[in-house]
Amino acid sequence: YDEKGEEFRRIKEEDYKKIILENQKEAYQITLPLSDFKLLWDRANRAVEELPFSKVLDEKEAVEVMDLKALNPQGNLPGFEEAVLPLMLEEWRASHGRPWAKKGVVLLEGEEYKKTIEAYISKKKETNPKEDWDFIYTNEKDLPENYKTAPRILVTTPEGAEARPILRPNTRLFVLQVLKPGDILNTRLVARISLTLARLEKVAAQDPRYLKVKQVLEKILGFSFNDKDFIDVTTFQTKDFSLLQRYALPPLTTLPIHQLLQGARLALRMIQQAA
Repeated sequence: YDEKGEEFRRIKEEDYKKIILENQKEAYQITLPLSDFKLLWDRANRAVEELPFSKVLDEKEAVEVMDLKALNPQGNLPGFEEAVLPLMLEEWRASHGRPWAKKGVVLLEGEEYKKTIEAYISKKKETNPKEDWDFIYTNEKDLPENYKTAPRILVTTPEGAEARPILRPNTRLFVLQVLKPGDILNTRLVARISLTLARLEKVAAQDPRYLKVKQVLEKILGFSFNDKDFIDVTTFQTKDFSLLQRYALPPLTTLPIHQLLQGARLALRMIQQAA
């Protein structure tokens, strides 16, 4: 259906196939033309802004730590530096103007991507000096003093979490599925949810603000959460790999490799037009 609720295109049987997700649940993978990507992107971003999360929490400073190496563990994901990473950067920049992200900063982990990130941001600053990029960091030491002690959340994969001996104090965990060829991450949704989890004074099943986050994730993942298990994952009280996989967020969509760059360029144009 389109944005007016009218039928846009009818899905045919040959458009989808049954697949097994990393958490061993069955799902259907739908193959859509690239022309449908714009509609999907618009809806996804609109949905992020409509999430019923606490506006009081939005006033708290927080740090989203993104483990880039865990997303692309072998370093050979097609189009990661050319398409996926630039799109992630632009999504963070677009999000930073929203009330829920104004007091959030992003710390990017992954030494192998530092030069690519800094070169991209430097070029963007030259071409458009009005764009704000001064909330994305690649070095812990460069964080503003007030953010060095602010609540933070590590965004990584089950494998990335399993490899961590411990998390630094005042840090929570949000788990994503490892990206596969053609995957497009829902960067804006990840930022919205992860910053909210970081800002919670305590992750407790009785807290209505936690319940709002849980309900959103249950709808996305398609099953009812066990509060103890999800809280243990979020507070890094478990390294049970099956639990880490179970609560890992999937990508927004997957594009055919030959359309990945085209899809990323389309999304980038949409972000710039919305600015």
